[in-house]
Amino acid sequence: MVSVHRLQDPSDAQIEELTQLLLIAHDGLIVPRMMSDSRKDIEEKWHRSGVRIGALEGRIWVVYDPSYTPGPNTVGAPIVAVVVAFGPGAMPMASEAQRALGRDYFDCLSAEGKKWQNETFYPLMEKLVEESGGEEKVVDSWLTILLATDPVHQRKGYASALLREVKQAAVEDGSIVTLFTFSDELEAYYLSQGFTVEGKIDIPSPLGNWVHREMMWVNAGGAQQEPL
Repeated sequence: MVSVHRLQDPSDAQIEELTQLLLIAHDGLIVPRMMSDSRKDIEEKWHRSGVRIGALEGRIWVVYDPSYTPGPNTVGAPIVAVVVAFGPGAMPMASEAQRALGRDYFDCLSAEGKKWQNETFYPLMEKLVEESGGEEKVVDSWLTILLATDPVHQRKGYASALLREVKQAAVEDGSIVTLFTFSDELEAYYLSQGFTVEGKIDIPSPLGNWVHREMMWVNAGGAQQEPL
């Protein structure tokens, strides 16, 4: 059984630990590259802002390395997997406080990067959401924005255990879980976790095109339910 912990009020050191975990886990993926001008220093700021806004108005769950043996000068077990999600009524970058935490990232983007986000990516994301049931459905759900496992610790069930925590939160709220993903491999994984594809849209970019998906998990006792 994987032990999952809710991380409340993370320290600066824990925020940095999660930022580095995300950098490693998402290395080379097209979406982080496009959101950061293909610059690791900007991608680091992007991941850090995601963790910080999750700590501020969302919820963070983590898995600590179960094989860790503490030494005399160590602080605690390293985090090897993380999920960041926003509950019903809370959305990423929807408040001024969240936007203030993301300003350092956005200010570092090139003019071309900002233009691509504002004129291509976000308008197409809005179209995807509208065609997949509308914004209200997403706002009223548990929206998962980050899920990552250290590559050394993948295929141990950590991501699935983290998703179960988000699903349980949705069950308790009487809501659903939504997320967005961008590859066939990730779509197949989320399908195996009981999600369904609600919509797809082609995203063009200077690094190549991809298909963005909106996916949903519903605890309704039917085909869309996965036992917790």
